[in-house]
Amino acid sequence: LDAYTSYTMQGNGNAGSFIATEEQLKWMTPLRGGGQGNYNLNMQQKIERVVLALKTKPSSKRAVLTIPFTNKCSLCVDLRDDDEWKCLREIYFSIDSNGYLNATSVMRSQALIILPKNLHLIGTIMQTVAEQVGVPVGQLTHFCHFLVTDRK
Repeated sequence: LDAYTSYTMQGNGNAGSFIATEEQLKWMTPLRGGGQGNYNLNMQQKIERVVLALKTKPSSKRAVLTIPFTNKCSLCVDLRDDDEWKCLREIYFSIDSNGYLNATSVMRSQALIILPKNLHLIGTIMQTVAEQVGVPVGQLTHFCHFLVTDRK
């Protein structure tokens, strides 16, 4: 879990600018999401935008971290490019009336094996945002839908 999360949190906006360590690469496998599970591109900038939105207006509806289509706009993505169809889609942040940072995440998955990796990342992002905004971490509501072609 730490290997994926630490790699993702290093994302600074330049594709390929952060090279995974040997330890991280040991855990990054197609079984755990492959390119679809790589959310690192622009992650730091995305977190900064969420923090800015919440600091500017705590009730902001713009405190959203989007993940799909990291390299291209959604209209330009080749439908056959699996790496661009990310499993974790969006995380919505809000500060409740008691001053806690809450989040709602939306994920699409075909394998439960990647759920812990995504929940670990979301928790780390929540902690990072809460620290930068200066509020405690509240609750996460997580929606996960599965697409299957065979129910056998």
